[in-house]
Amino acid sequence: MLFLYSRYSKRMTETNSHAAPSSGSAASAQLAEKLGLAVAGLIVVAAVTGLLGHLEGWQRLAKPVDSWPRLRTMPASALLAMGIALYGFLSSHRALAGWAAGVGAAIGFAGLLVQLGILPASADRMAMTAAVMIMTGSGAILLISMLEHPSTQDLYIGIAGCVLVSLAGTFVVARIAGVVDPLADSAVAGAALQTLIACFLLGAWFLVVVWSRGQIASAPWLAGAVGLASMITVLILWRALSVKEGEQVMTLARQTGSAERATLLRDIEVTGRSLQRAAQWRLNGASAEQQDAALAALMRDVPGLEYGLWLQVGDTARAAPFVTGLDSAWHEYVRRTGTLPDSLAFLPLDLTARRFLIVAPGCANGSCAGAMVGVVRASQLFQSVLTDTTRGFHF
Repeated sequence: MLFLYSRYSKRMTETNSHAAPSSGSAASAQLAEKLGLAVAGLIVVAAVTGLLGHLEGWQRLAKPVDSWPRLRTMPASALLAMGIALYGFLSSHRALAGWAAGVGAAIGFAGLLVQLGILPASADRMAMTAAVMIMTGSGAILLISMLEHPSTQDLYIGIAGCVLVSLAGTFVVARIAGVVDPLADSAVAGAALQTLIACFLLGAWFLVVVWSRGQIASAPWLAGAVGLASMITVLILWRALSVKEGEQVMTLARQTGSAERATLLRDIEVTGRSLQRAAQWRLNGASAEQQDAALAALMRDVPGLEYGLWLQVGDTARAAPFVTGLDSAWHEYVRRTGTLPDSLAFLPLDLTARRFLIVAPGCANGSCAGAMVGVVRASQLFQSVLTDTTRGFHF
């Protein structure tokens, strides 16, 4: 009797030990299915509201947060297909899941090809981050809808889950920390907030499914999946950071160029004012010797000023025959205006403006009798003002 009782107790213990995990696995599977349906519903809602946000007066639906870009038509359509595919898989409509997942993966792949420059770009192009995530999520659903073996399904959704969670989570954190700016970088980091949240939830659900089957801790593909997810995340984040760094360099270059331009214009204007004072001195009775001495001093002190002379409306520039084009530029300027204007003028001496004229009129009693004309070599003037270059100037 004792022997039979011990055998019966041992068998019951083994039966209970096997029954508990079985019932627990069933409960985990039911919970995972319910979570999957909720994730599919959220993805569909995010996609539909994003599409409605492109209608007049409903723009807030596509861009609920001002610090994030709006959900464009192309990624919204891909999200809708991915949500329908997930619902079809969970409700055992494999054909619906396969077709919808294929459409979503195709849209994501096309968006990636656009970002790589293989396909022509459009105004509604998808950011690289969104394209990779949508292609990964839809591709995983497509594969598991065609495969029946659980271990193979775990492999694909496990890898996809790691990639989606890592990529979406990293870019959300990077945006909060100010590392990337999706508004400024629409090509790489310009994924909408709805896309990141939807893909993060889908990736988390993939990992929940693998965990509910009790395979994630001992899965042989786990290390490779984590490594692949890390590599993809680092590459795309590096691309986004390089784009941001390039934009910062261009911004600094524009600021520096504006400052250098203002300095250059100020120096040219100072040279023109100096010639204008010399013209006024000529009108006030300065002799030719005094004028020549003043011009010589200006040419010595002003970089790039090669020559200067006093001209009246009817004069020619034959006094400076070595300055090619001076006579024609002077007469064309006077002929075009009909008289001598009372403002400074800057006239090119050749098509590339290697040298140019500064016409500084001398005026009194409302009329200008003549002008002090200076010939300036542009490269010498630029070299004196823009001192941070060592390669010279080309025209």
